[in-house]
Amino acid sequence: AGMGYDQDFHRPVPPDEQRAEKADVVFVGHWEPHTERYVSVLRDAGLRIHVRGYNWSKAKDRALRTVKPLEHEKYVTAIASARLALCVLSRQTRNESTGRSFEIPAIGMCMLAERTAEPVFLYGEDEGALLFSDERELVEKARRYLDDGTAREKVGCVGHARCMELGM
Repeated sequence: AGMGYDQDFHRPVPPDEQRAEKADVVFVGHWEPHTERYVSVLRDAGLRIHVRGYNWSKAKDRALRTVKPLEHEKYVTAIASARLALCVLSRQTRNESTGRSFEIPAIGMCMLAERTAEPVFLYGEDEGALLFSDERELVEKARRYLDDGTAREKVGCVGHARCMELGM
């Protein structure tokens, strides 16, 4: 689909360049109703979620209406400064993946992504990315992997290696 990542920009961030206080989950992307639902269920489950992107003024939840876009140069550090990175597909474009489907693993982060044929093929089921199909599974996997740093880091490493191997 012509998507991938910029090898000079989307790279792992050394720990000393990451934020000291890591969010549990980060989501960088525009607002859509289903995206707001995913963010809300994670927050309602007690997880610390950091959200940046466009059009969040349309959110039903007043607390999310103040979400601001992220400057391009801060994108990689924002992704790396969380323990999990949420990757949600736009319902407007009907894609099987998005640029973040490649950028997040290229940064070396553990990606929590909607399950479609493309990430299953590229990364394997919970091997190089954590995949979910509904809100229950999203919260379940987020909690499980937030509690298991070793497993979370392994998923991030496998996803990163897969991106490097494919040279996307």
